[in-house]
Order: sequence, then structure tokens, then C-alpha cells
Amino acid sequence: MRMDRQTTHGFVTWGLACALGMLLAAMPVGAEEAALAATPQPAAVPAPPVPVSQAVPTAVPAAPVSASESAKKIVTKNEIRDLLLMGNVHGAETAYLAWASCWQEEDPAMLAEIERGVLMKQYKAGDIYALDAMLRVNDPGAMVVLRSKGLLTNPDLTPDQRAALITLVGRYGDASAYRTLREALHADDNQVVNAAIVALGSLGDRRAAPILLKMFDEADLNRSLLLAQSLTQMGAGRQVAVLFAPQLKSTEPQVAERAALMLGMTGNSEGWVIIRHLVASKVTPFYPDALRVLAKLPLEESRDYVTQALESGGEVERLAALQSIAILPPATMNAELRHLLRVKDCPPAVREKVIQLIAKTSEMERATPDIRAMALANGGEAAMVKDAAMLSLPVDTLESLEDRDQLRQMVYSNDPQIASAARATLLGYAISQTDLSKKLRKSITPPGQ
Repeated sequence: MRMDRQTTHGFVTWGLACALGMLLAAMPVGAEEAALAATPQPAAVPAPPVPVSQAVPTAVPAAPVSASESAKKIVTKNEIRDLLLMGNVHGAETAYLAWASCWQEEDPAMLAEIERGVLMKQYKAGDIYALDAMLRVNDPGAMVVLRSKGLLTNPDLTPDQRAALITLVGRYGDASAYRTLREALHADDNQVVNAAIVALGSLGDRRAAPILLKMFDEADLNRSLLLAQSLTQMGAGRQVAVLFAPQLKSTEPQVAERAALMLGMTGNSEGWVIIRHLVASKVTPFYPDALRVLAKLPLEESRDYVTQALESGGEVERLAALQSIAILPPATMNAELRHLLRVKDCPPAVREKVIQLIAKTSEMERATPDIRAMALANGGEAAMVKDAAMLSLPVDTLESLEDRDQLRQMVYSNDPQIASAARATLLGYAISQTDLSKKLRKSITPPGQ
């Protein structure tokens, strides 16, 4: 009996010691340390979390951890929601990524709310690219912002910001912005005016035709081409032809050449002989802008000139030729795009445009592995290329846990463009996994209604 009592006493003592140890381990850390551990500050650049695919839940730590490490591991979704309610979207983002990495889980609705919040905060701070990235993943919240009143008339906008917003308005089609775009035609900044010309053409509102026709008198070559293109889009190409056809016979320097290009941009081939000479002989100052006109003149010779420029031209030539690449037979077009995607010495601006074009064609399925590699690889590509690659990835490729891990790491990139593209790509994935987009779209009025 004495032995049994000693044994029992030993077990009790051991149990009390364990309980005391557990109690001490569970005691909260100091107030300052807990605050720093549980609420990341937006101004700081946090260290990337452990990738989800490599993380192991640590409910029972294999080794002793510090108080701050313990605080990070006990973060919950309720605490993340509290951060969101306090407006600390950057803190919520860091906490969410750590939570997702630890538990190998995803909460698409929360992820969408967080990344939308971060990108919206960046946009309100003057980063128009953040709004652009959201629009490119079809975020309904970004569409609400784009169609808000007073978007383009904000007096605090710089010319660069105003031009970028005008471009987005034209690209995503907001007919209610017609009056504001018309007023922008009289802006002092050239890029604002040119953006307004293109946007009005995209909207196709013929009310702007008389104003655009008058602008030819003082327009340089680039603006003249934009005017001719926009007028054609709004159904006023014949008026351009009436204005420039008589000038084909002019003997004044560069008048006939300019007239031929304006007619060509409307699809009128009366000046084809002149245009062919400009392209074949690479006559300055009309080449390589003349390559853009070939998009409206799908002749066999046009196709040859476009192919030649894509294969052996410099950056400016290739960018101009890409605007006319649609005149090539589909198989040839896809082959050229695939070549430019893979060639090592392709300029970043050209590769960016190539990726954006591929994303709109049947070639995307075949090109996805290459584009995925460009999007998710560490380094190796310019920011504009990684941006285009990330935002062109089909949503189903992000079903891979490892791919989303890579995107999570890029959120912490020192390059703001890469970080925003990564956030927007995660946002697009989150939207696709929830019915959030359907709920938000109900509150959006279609353009022109």
C-alpha cells in the first residue's frame, strides 16, 4: 500500500507540474508586445509568410517559440475581421496570408474583401494602376468606382492620372461620361486630349464628330491617325474621306502622304500606292506609324509588311505592327505571337502587348504554361511583363496551391506594379470562387441606362 500511495503521489505531483506549465505557457504576453504581434502596421513592409504548400499547422509546437511567435500563430478570422472593421486593410492582409499559410485554407470572400480594400486604398492615394488592375480581373467594385460621378473632374488629378482614367473610361465603356470626355478635348495637356479622342471613338457617340473633324487642322501625325480611327469607329469615316481625298493630288510636301494615311485609316484604299511606298521604303516621318493603317487594309501586301516588321523590326516597329496583326491568317498570327512570346531579346513593351493579345485568342490554352512561368517566376522579366502575365492567367490555373503561394510572395514585392498585379490576380481568383460578383453586379447600372 505504501508503494501505491507513493506512486499515486508521484503522478499527482507530475500532473500539477504539467498543469502549472501549461498555465504559464497560456498566460498573455505584455500589452505592447501583443499589440505589435497581432496588429501589423501598414507603413511597414512585412516579411513574406511561409508558403501554404510548405507550411505545417503547429497546434503542438515541436520546439519552444517566443511570445511574439505564439501571438502570430493564434490569429483567427474574427481577429482579421476586426482589423478590417478598423480600416487596417494592410494589417488584415498580412494576418490573412499568415492564417492561410498556417492552416492551408482559403476564405475566398474574406480574401476578396481584403485585396479589394488594399487596392482601393492605393487608388484613393493616387495610384490609378491599382484601379486598372482591379478592372482587368472584372472586379464589380472597381466598375462602380469607374462610373461614379465626378471621377474625371477631380481638381486634384495630375494630367497623367486624368489621362489614365479617361483611357479606362473608354476601354470599359461608360456612355454617361460623354460630356466630360468632350470637355477634355480642350485640355492643355496633349496626353489628356489624345486619351479623350480614343475614348470617344470607343464609345462611338457621333455627337463628337464635328469637334473631332475640326481638330485635324492643328493635329500632328499621331493625333491625326487617332482622329481618323475614332471618327471611323463612330461611323463618320466618310466625312474623313471627303476631307482628305482631294489632298491626294497635292504637290505640297507631305500633304498627299498624310491624306493617304487618313483615308487608309477609314478603310479607303484610294491612297494605297502612296501607303505602300511609305511602308516599303520606311519613309520618315510616316514610318512606322503607317504600319498601323494596314489594319484597315487587309491586302496580301499588307500582310507581308506586317509579318516582316514583326520578325525583324525594332521595338517601335513591332508595337505598330502588332496593332495590325489581326489581318494575318489565324495560324500565322498565332505563330508570330508565340515566337515573340518566347524569343529572348524581345523588348518588354512588345512582350507585354503580345501577352495581352494572346489572352484574347485561342492560342491562350497552348501559351498558358509559358505565361504562367513568366508570371510566377522570381525575377527574369520586367514588371510590365509579369503584370500582363499575372492578369492574363486563366482562373483555373490558380487552383494550384503552389501557384497561389507564389502570388502571395509577390504581394510583398518592392515593385508596386508587381505587388498590385499579384493582389489583383488573387482578387480575381477569390471572386471566381464566390458568388460575391453576382451580388455586387446587381447594384451596377449598365452603361447608358
